[in-house]
Amino acid sequence: MARYEFNIQTGRKVELPDLPAPPAAEPSAAEAQAPYIAALDGFIDMVALRRGYDTRYTCALRAAYPGPFQAEGLAFAQWMDACYVAGQTVLSEVLAGKREQPTVDDFLKTLPVMVWPEAAQ
Repeated sequence: MARYEFNIQTGRKVELPDLPAPPAAEPSAAEAQAPYIAALDGFIDMVALRRGYDTRYTCALRAAYPGPFQAEGLAFAQWMDACYVAGQTVLSEVLAGKREQPTVDDFLKTLPVMVWPEAAQ
């Protein structure tokens, strides 16, 4: 939008140069971490889906109920927690300047591997 200045001595209107754009605000920690958290959630859901569950919640829920899926649910819930701890560690190190910010793919590669109970036997 054009800005003008009126010179009362000369009676002339003079167009002023545009103001520089304000500097872009740095994203908050939550904004910077959001794509990584979304990828982490999606990755964990994908592992559950591949095992036949509809979400990470229904897979981990099995840990609380005695039955044929309890060991599987417990293993998954423990793995899921380990993934969140590993992910938060990476993100905290990035925010503290102790680590370069990884790509989302590289971030997911830092997560532990899921080992289902029958594979461990």
